[in-house]
Amino acid sequence: MGSITITHTEAKIPVIDFSAQVLKPGTISWLEACKKVCDALEDYGCFVATVSDADYSLELHNTIFGSLDDLFAFPKEMKLRNTYEKPFRGYHSPNSVHEGLGIDDPTNPEATHKFTKLFWPHGNEHFCETANSYAKLVTGIDETVTRMIFEHYGVDKYCESHIGSTDYVLRLHKYNAADKEKTHKALPEHTDLNLTTIIHQNHVNGLEVKTKNGDQWIGVTMRENEARYSLLLSTFHNGIITVPEELIDDEHPLKYKALNHLEYLQSQLAQATSRVCVKNFCGI
Repeated sequence: MGSITITHTEAKIPVIDFSAQVLKPGTISWLEACKKVCDALEDYGCFVATVSDADYSLELHNTIFGSLDDLFAFPKEMKLRNTYEKPFRGYHSPNSVHEGLGIDDPTNPEATHKFTKLFWPHGNEHFCETANSYAKLVTGIDETVTRMIFEHYGVDKYCESHIGSTDYVLRLHKYNAADKEKTHKALPEHTDLNLTTIIHQNHVNGLEVKTKNGDQWIGVTMRENEARYSLLLSTFHNGIITVPEELIDDEHPLKYKALNHLEYLQSQLAQATSRVCVKNFCGI
């Protein structure tokens, strides 16, 4: 889903093959991938997923990223109309370097059409179809990762209900070209408040990830004078998250109370400068 250049040889984000021909449930390659995914999430909180050309066409890649120049060229007053009742879904522009738009429920053609008409009142079927196709692709990847996690930890009987309670948001982000004469930080150090995020960058990489022990950043080599675009599929839970009873015993006592994800998100809106992690919000 993208590439990064590692700046520290002692820390490397795991790369996992997500080609459909490899990930067939029940096969040895599937079980091996499940373990790799969970090990990566425990150690790094993320991994790099690679997909084959058969699963993700170059045409779709070029079309979705090629549409972003026109989209972000619209006046800011039009972008400000991209709003939703639920938090962390609409237009966001914390500074002059970075701005983002969001499509809630992006696999739903009606939702994609509604977003499109904010910018093209008479519609833009090409953009709608492209955004919808891309959203279905990455949503499928997220659901695969979810199934791998639930299966690996032996709680796969809860998987489908969890997926059924998941809301998806496709976020479209632009980061203005880096200026070698100035230093700009598009986003401060942060931890995403949603459950999972699939990040897909264009050829201008810009993502940095802090290691688990917090003493090192795994970074990238920036390109000057080019805007960076990224597509993010973010997931949110629309119900109550509880720890399965079979995971709790004397050696593994309960550490979290039930979490209402929407309530947690809303509580953080008023604490933009000093947000509370989930452990402090509902930890025991």
